[in-house]
Amino acid sequence: MDESMTRHAGNEPAETQPQTPLEELLYQRGIDKADAVGVVVDDDTATRTFGGRGLTRSFGIDIQTAKDGKQGLALIQSLAGRVAFVVTDVDMPEMIGPDMLKAAHGKGLLDNVPAVVMTGKIIENDKEIQEVTAGGIAQEVLEKPFDPDQLQAAIQHACQKVLDRMGKL
Repeated sequence: MDESMTRHAGNEPAETQPQTPLEELLYQRGIDKADAVGVVVDDDTATRTFGGRGLTRSFGIDIQTAKDGKQGLALIQSLAGRVAFVVTDVDMPEMIGPDMLKAAHGKGLLDNVPAVVMTGKIIENDKEIQEVTAGGIAQEVLEKPFDPDQLQAAIQHACQKVLDRMGKL
């Protein structure tokens, strides 16, 4: 790592030190929090609206939304290099969440980007987990219904998994 990229822990004001897995991941990826964007993809208007507002308040970053996987993929492409995380529903019109994740991953748009999938289905076995996580592209599965704290925790846990993987590379 270049010396200009070295973090000087203890020499910076406390508010600039990463406090959460999301903040640490943004730091490790070289994304300024002011430029970071969370992506929420769901065909349910209430989930997009209230989820987006809640995540903006919780994480202090911009949240942009899409109503289906096709729009979600276009949004992820337009935000390349700025996507902090992706939260997507599984079953949506146009393109399902796992297919959107596979397409974005295939284009190199999700390198070290945490993803959480939401589903109304009860996941019963490893095969179903592989299906909804797009073969492991998503780090977390969140079964509906859930509350805002559970969503925030799932995003932070997905961020930690990405950080752990990055540390092993």
